[in-house]
Amino acid sequence: MKRDAFGSRRSFDTGRGTAVLYGLDALAAAGLAPGLDRLPFSIKVLLEAVLRNVDGELVTEDDVRNLAAWNAAAPRDVELPYMPARVIQVRPSRNPRWQKRGGWIVIRPRSGPQLP
Repeated sequence: MKRDAFGSRRSFDTGRGTAVLYGLDALAAAGLAPGLDRLPFSIKVLLEAVLRNVDGELVTEDDVRNLAAWNAAAPRDVELPYMPARVIQVRPSRNPRWQKRGGWIVIRPRSGPQLP
């Protein structure tokens, strides 16, 4: 069962119901991610996914701590769970638009042939 390990879970009203998000700022406030503002976007996406999936078994609080302390200059030999929930498909030669399908975010061209 997922749990809110670091007090990062927040609910907000979307106008069509309630949604939940996990804020990385709670990790910075707890002193676990002092360089949060300097982390690459890709690491922040992975960190949010790990934080969202803390269950004490597959994803632990130590996994969140290890990724929050990521430093490219001093890499550590730790294993982290990789549980992506969002995929972005980029087609650089097209004018993309965002579509949300289930839990996936997909970018598709506005017009022109549909590529496989």
